[in-house]
Amino acid sequence: MRARPQFLVYESDGLHHWRFIANNGETVAVSPQGYESEIECLDAIDALQDQSKSAPVVDHLFDPTPLAIVR
Repeated sequence: MRARPQFLVYESDGLHHWRFIANNGETVAVSPQGYESEIECLDAIDALQDQSKSAPVVDHLFDPTPLAIVR
């Protein structure tokens, strides 16, 4: 049975971070910074989830011109 994709929130060196874990258990994204509080970290996850729904996929291998939107 495959696991569900999930955000893992953890603390390191006094800062909060997140990792996005794919359904195969692999880490596919990590927070680019540490956050002072868990709330700030969770807010960053919420923003990522909201903004990613409308983000285009830009494939520079498919078309090297800037902003070659493929879907």
